[in-house]
Amino acid sequence: MRKNAAAAAAILPRLAIHTELAARVLVGFVRDAVAKAGLTRCVVGLSGGIDSALAATVAARALGPANVLAVRLPAAGSSAACLEDASLLIEQLSLPHMDFPSVSWLHP
Repeated sequence: MRKNAAAAAAILPRLAIHTELAARVLVGFVRDAVAKAGLTRCVVGLSGGIDSALAATVAARALGPANVLAVRLPAAGSSAACLEDASLLIEQLSLPHMDFPSVSWLHP
């Protein structure tokens, strides 16, 4: 066991994530990709999950909140908590937003 603990301790510093650097890289990538496409704004679908929250946050930092339209996508199976999380993020980031109601043909 001590050998495994020592090995883990030796590896941990190499696994450290420099969050500020990672955020700058992601924001820069999105800003550059949008500019290369000749665009200045984007639309992000928000489900209330972590992946769409990250996408919206990075987009808002890259393009400015006024240039990101957040679209809440409530589906038949969406929980109230997920929809509330999406609303909270919209408020915290000051994003323009709209709801796109679920339609039956999207969910066979």
